[in-house]
Amino acid sequence: GNVAYGVYCRPKNVEAVLGRRYKGLDPAKVVGGVEGSFTHDVLRRCHALDMHAMLVVMDNLSLKACQGVLRDELAARVKRLDGGQGRSEGSIESFVGLFDEARLSREESFVDQKSGTIKKGTHIVLSSTPKAHLLVEAVSPGPIGRRTTTLLGMQKDPVVTASVFECFVGENAIDKRGGLRCLDGLVWCANGLQTDTRTNPTSIVCEVDDDGDELFGPFSNVENVSLLMPGAFKVEQERQKKPRNYLRQFMRA
Repeated sequence: GNVAYGVYCRPKNVEAVLGRRYKGLDPAKVVGGVEGSFTHDVLRRCHALDMHAMLVVMDNLSLKACQGVLRDELAARVKRLDGGQGRSEGSIESFVGLFDEARLSREESFVDQKSGTIKKGTHIVLSSTPKAHLLVEAVSPGPIGRRTTTLLGMQKDPVVTASVFECFVGENAIDKRGGLRCLDGLVWCANGLQTDTRTNPTSIVCEVDDDGDELFGPFSNVENVSLLMPGAFKVEQERQKKPRNYLRQFMRA
């Protein structure tokens, strides 16, 4: 397809949040849904896992086509996850609208204005905040030192946040094989272990220093699968850890 992706969580968070229920169980039964509802628990707690998805555009991607796919994929997922109550339907359009061609008409760093497409090599970063909002950022293509980050916006409906991540994680993922591999890695982390690189060689578990910065391995690996932490996410993360400051900030708007 036009997009490759990776899903990232903090291993210590996964162990702390999911370990109590799933530690020591047969991984195959957990991933297969025999032992508990692992996928549901992962999606419901995505914000506590510090879950991110990074999408890499492999070929120029039409903004209109992107909006259509997002709208179609999220409609059924949101309906299922909110129990058919329909409270999140407006939030779908709010999220899809972040990729509106007219809205991005001045964004030349990652949008080809003539064709209305997201440029090949662009990274789209989807980050779950501590309040289960979804922060969306675009990183322009090119060498790391020349990339720029653009904040596309943030949607605040937790059901939509979970539905977006369900596109990539679990048995209902767009790429089912990839979604199950994500679950497999999360089971390992829930048991306090690093992802099993023998069966999932594309996985890299990074360490985190005292300042919260990621410490990856060799530079070649970083270029291939690095988790970018754009500034806007770190700012929002700190705001949402302090509810008073967070509310004051948005009440001004």
